[in-house]
Amino acid sequence: MHSDEQWLVGFRFRTATGTLMRHYYVVPRAADGEHATQLAAQRARSAGEQARRAFAGVDERWIEVHRLRRSAMGEWHLAEAT
Repeated sequence: MHSDEQWLVGFRFRTATGTLMRHYYVVPRAADGEHATQLAAQRARSAGEQARRAFAGVDERWIEVHRLRRSAMGEWHLAEAT
């Protein structure tokens, strides 16, 4: 995977008070959006990430995936959601 291309993967979760929140992960070195989603889901299910969210469960049915690309000028751009 080219270092000038990464993925932004978002999941939704519900806090202890019932508020819906979104949590996003930047995923480098993924072959495609599906692979990025798998890597982000693994990270979201890790013990450290669960503790950061106060053990709120991630709703993996709601997923937002964007490709991040860096231009020749070094600027990052967010592509359309897939």
